[in-house]
Amino acid sequence: MMVLSALGPEWRHVGLGWNLWDIQHGTGAERIRIQVKQCAAPQLWGKTKRMTFQFPWSERAPDYIRRDFPNEAIEKGGWFCELFVVGVHLIEDKAVCDQTDVNQWRFMVVPTNELRPRQSSMMLTKAMRRWPLVTWSELKSAVHRTLDALKRGS
Repeated sequence: MMVLSALGPEWRHVGLGWNLWDIQHGTGAERIRIQVKQCAAPQLWGKTKRMTFQFPWSERAPDYIRRDFPNEAIEKGGWFCELFVVGVHLIEDKAVCDQTDVNQWRFMVVPTNELRPRQSSMMLTKAMRRWPLVTWSELKSAVHRTLDALKRGS
């Protein structure tokens, strides 16, 4: 919901149930799909030892997608989105850690065309060398810059 609120009312949440993407702008062939992922140092079970994030690749769309969304144009396989937005929370100090505070998160915008086919995870340190972290207030413009670059074919 943090990502959705940063992007604004022209985006809508579609990630109920087992949908393959979480947030969408537009419809049909012109739509833009975002999967939201997170990578946080503190978890309920303790500190994350290896900071990685997952962006699952699939050889084919699950049968339930075609069943539940028969009119949805969808590729045969892949990540089923144009962008991943990864929330990154690195604060470990329990005295100040508040994962509900948008100001404690940083976000990374990852276009799927910059990933290797069939790649499904990456160490956070490697990802941060490729895609800059932005604040919540910078996220909307970072998404739009990335989408503009995709349109230009960059």
